[in-house]
Amino acid sequence: MGPMHHCEIKNRTRGDNEIEWATGLQYLGVHFTSAKMLTVLMSMQTHKFYAASNSILHNSIYVLEMSRLHLVEAYALPLLTYAYEAVNMSAAQVHVLSVCWNNVYRGLFIMHQWESVKMLQLLSGRLTLFCMFDIRKLCFLKKVYTSSNIILLACGQNFCTSMKYKALCRDYDIDSSQRFVSYQCLRKLVYDKCQIVVHASLRQAYGLLIVLAFGIYLCLYVCLSSIVFHVSTFVVNKHLLIYATFIEFFRCSM
Repeated sequence: MGPMHHCEIKNRTRGDNEIEWATGLQYLGVHFTSAKMLTVLMSMQTHKFYAASNSILHNSIYVLEMSRLHLVEAYALPLLTYAYEAVNMSAAQVHVLSVCWNNVYRGLFIMHQWESVKMLQLLSGRLTLFCMFDIRKLCFLKKVYTSSNIILLACGQNFCTSMKYKALCRDYDIDSSQRFVSYQCLRKLVYDKCQIVVHASLRQAYGLLIVLAFGIYLCLYVCLSSIVFHVSTFVVNKHLLIYATFIEFFRCSM
């Protein structure tokens, strides 16, 4: 682990036994892998989640959707969110986990892969996975700040000086100096912010759809106007040709 994690290191020997260097380790159910920074391996976590959620959805086909959702939340979702508060994940890793959770909604309510499930989650009284992660981290940090363990308290004080913690507080309008906000207040702040973000994204999507529809209408109007113009020109020319032919015929007959 570190800047030299790609370098080959000779195996150590202890007596007649040779100890090989490992590229990963498992500690308390979390899989860590060799990298420049402390990195969590997400493949095992997502595989377990998909196996559990697919098994629940497959064996509850004739059950109501909300009951099936409760089962997935109770038995499969903890596999996806396990130990998130205590490890540092990148934005790409959180996005992978969010896609896994959103696919459950798409399979449960028969939606296409390109359809957004944010409004569905909000209307069903749920949060997006990003917001669930944030509220779990905020509640975990509150427990750390109120802990009597000196080591945990030192780790919490060290984390509150990081840019990640300040960005988290800024996203939900939380004063970083106030570390004793109630759990109910934290959940309300996150839920209200999630509502604002979802409604803003939907308004933006609707605005893009309106602009797209207006562009299509404008293109059709121009095309139809051009066709009508050409047809009317052709009809006028045809009538003029018939009129000229009739005049020529009348002149010849005279």
